[in-house]
Amino acid sequence: GGSVMLSPPEFHYNGVTLTLPVINVSGSGSIGGSGSATLKLVKGPSPIMAYPDASNSNRTNPVNGSDGGVYVNITSEFYDAWADYAKSMGYTVVSEDGTNSSVIIKLTVVPTTLGLNASITNPVTFRGLDGSDTTPLESWSFRIRLSGNNLNWDVRTSIGDKKLIFYTVGTGLSSGDEVEVSVGYQDDGPEYSKPAETWKTEGTNEIIVQEDSDGLYLDLDLLNTSRNLTYKKETVGSNAACTPSKIGSGDFNISGGFSGVGVNLVQDSTEISLYNLTQFYMWLMLQEGTVSFNNCGSQTPSGDSTMLINYTSTGALSYLHISDNMAEVSIT
Repeated sequence: GGSVMLSPPEFHYNGVTLTLPVINVSGSGSIGGSGSATLKLVKGPSPIMAYPDASNSNRTNPVNGSDGGVYVNITSEFYDAWADYAKSMGYTVVSEDGTNSSVIIKLTVVPTTLGLNASITNPVTFRGLDGSDTTPLESWSFRIRLSGNNLNWDVRTSIGDKKLIFYTVGTGLSSGDEVEVSVGYQDDGPEYSKPAETWKTEGTNEIIVQEDSDGLYLDLDLLNTSRNLTYKKETVGSNAACTPSKIGSGDFNISGGFSGVGVNLVQDSTEISLYNLTQFYMWLMLQEGTVSFNNCGSQTPSGDSTMLINYTSTGALSYLHISDNMAEVSIT
């Protein structure tokens, strides 16, 4: 009723690296009658590295998967056994096509911007984050260069009933002025009657606008441990038509705990570091799957703004090693 894999192939994936030595078998021979025969297998020359390939800019590590995945397509009369094996490895998405005797194995790929000062992408995607880690991020910061004297911009995401927004706003800005930062989290799940949780910077916790030869800019570090936000009613997010919609005034309903702060201690005017807010809310979003933030706003950063994101990925392909091995078989 199907195929059984008697021994696993040389197809190894640990959630970070895929090692795939491909063996090309050549040779011919036949024997007839009764009696014994000897099958001889001779290795060919040294393996050829098909990936990475220094002569091909499209075959480099870390892997660049433009749509977030690398696909291994296998066509075989034993495709169902391949599918069972791929499912057993973990960190894979497997689909079968019985009509064409094939299986497609998708491996998630980390963003190519990971650990680099890169242009702000849209969306800002996090793949391979460990949802069991309550502090999943190592760094997440922006150097926001202003295209004028106003800033009304945010990054926002929604998964299932949850949404999260990081919002920056300031008008008539010049060097030395302050910019507000606010954070809003909302869970519209049936167990929450007052789902909004909103925070904002006040006083010395606001971000200072700076200026250099390229113009006005500000540095927003979402993992800043010394910048505190105050828990209070605040509408979070720009008025631009984006998905998800902005978050309305907070209703003071904490849905969990923060590092070093018990849930019963959080109330109006409570201050918590931006680091703890970002880590905790990202951890909540990760329980739903891959997180992608959309850029939204009426006055957005200029095109030469940058971001830095880094984290330790789990279950996301970073390195690919494929070798082409030759073998010759003869029968005597």
